[in-house]
Amino acid sequence: TSGFYIMVPEDDVINMDMTVEEAFKLIISGGIIAPQEHLKSDQRQKEIET
Repeated sequence: TSGFYIMVPEDDVINMDMTVEEAFKLIISGGIIAPQEHLKSDQRQKEIET
């Protein structure tokens, strides 16, 4: 595998309320795919009305 490992002070860590699956999707997608509840209101995708 490739990548890197970073150790940060605990005070700099932001705990997220997401599943392991959601976290992996976020990491693998480079942040493009994120659970809607974790996005700022102006970043949320607009629902398309049909």
